[in-house]
Amino acid sequence: MRKSNVLLRFLVTLGMIISLMTASEGFISRNIKSSVHISKDSTELDEKFFAKIGASKVVENIKYVIPGKITGIELENEDGNLFYRAEVLKDGGEVVNVLIDAGNGDILTKEIDSQDKEEWYKLW
Repeated sequence: MRKSNVLLRFLVTLGMIISLMTASEGFISRNIKSSVHISKDSTELDEKFFAKIGASKVVENIKYVIPGKITGIELENEDGNLFYRAEVLKDGGEVVNVLIDAGNGDILTKEIDSQDKEEWYKLW
């Protein structure tokens, strides 16, 4: 019985470590798909050409869902999926990372970035 307890604790600990490692890789590693698919080796100019919405539409969509100050927006190509990555600083100091589909403007994910929040507080 004692050996099974030790084994169970080991497996639970191992699972937690794997979960933390996976979470730290960011939300792109979750195989997020966009409605715009291009070559993984596309140039920045190609990415801008194939994006069906612009940054102003991205700003509009984010402000509708997440109140706060948008601190950055970038158009990115991750494994052939085209999306915008944005960062929003909420009033309480929370930083929210957002992925927006570059084809239809849908918000694909939004996550609170606790590390950025800690860094933001250090500045003040």
